[in-house]
Amino acid sequence: MFEKSRTKAVQIAKDIGITILTILVIGLVWHMISIIFFSKSNLFPPPIKALKAFGPLVRQKRFLNDIVVTLARVFLGFLIGSITGLLLGSITGRNKIAGVTLGRLITILRPIPHVALVPFFIIWFGIGDTSKILIVAWAVFIMIWVSTHVGVSHLNETYIWAARSLGISRSKILYDVYIKAALPVLISGFRTAIAVSFIV
Repeated sequence: MFEKSRTKAVQIAKDIGITILTILVIGLVWHMISIIFFSKSNLFPPPIKALKAFGPLVRQKRFLNDIVVTLARVFLGFLIGSITGLLLGSITGRNKIAGVTLGRLITILRPIPHVALVPFFIIWFGIGDTSKILIVAWAVFIMIWVSTHVGVSHLNETYIWAARSLGISRSKILYDVYIKAALPVLISGFRTAIAVSFIV
């Protein structure tokens, strides 16, 4: 047991070391490129110069306020998008009629770039926080819906029959069978959705 913990700790330390080394190498390459090709230009400053300029910006109150506001928008948008994506994904994945009607409609809307929808959201919900939160929610919703729909719809029917034969309620089947069976796909969807929510 102790040996396993030690091996795991060594592996984690190696991973951290490789990550730090990669960052240092990227910083060195960045520095060399800026000196060799952009020495007389401010278009590609070296990392040290960029950090020096970043310092005074961090000390400003407005900078921290902007970070807090942005994180709040991302959190609310992610929460709304995740809940609606899970609910609708479960419905369209389980119900054939919902899959053919609502599922097909979402599939048609899915390829539209999120950025292309920004003007529409501003027109519909104004230029305030509501439109910004909802565009994040839409981007997250698409990711979570796809993961949930695929995970639930591809579930082996044997698991459902087994659960029903044991007398498990529908709500329990939804959580203990559908959601848990779809977890690997859902986790992947959530990881992508987190990244997308910050990009949008």
